[in-house]
Amino acid sequence: MPDLARTLPDTFSLSSQEYGDLLVGLFDRYHANLSRLRIPTFDLMAQGIAAQNGVVCTFNNCLGSTLTIGPNGEIFSCNRFAHHREWQLGSVLSRPSLSVLASSIAWRRLHERETGVAGDCAGCLHFKYCRGGCPYNAIT
Repeated sequence: MPDLARTLPDTFSLSSQEYGDLLVGLFDRYHANLSRLRIPTFDLMAQGIAAQNGVVCTFNNCLGSTLTIGPNGEIFSCNRFAHHREWQLGSVLSRPSLSVLASSIAWRRLHERETGVAGDCAGCLHFKYCRGGCPYNAIT
């Protein structure tokens, strides 16, 4: 999957359908080999389905619950956004409160995505434990 810098050509990117097919194929192989293979991502997905609530940030409302500090004190919503200035929430040097971070442009953009996904997926049976997936994945 390419990062926000788009360092990989689009020819290396998968369409949504191809990505879904890949996950289904991987899961089928995983399920057939449970006694000798562990794939933590699939285990966490299964736990989320069982609990009806995402148990990992990828499938939960992570905005504000996990923050990453860059090497120069930059604050990002997660490590995947680090080093992409347009996604910086603030800086530890100014000792911002969570409400100050929440007023940043990057936070508002991520919150708008969450609100949009909640509306678009409101009728989906899987929304409780999917939440529309990882914002970084969706943006890239």
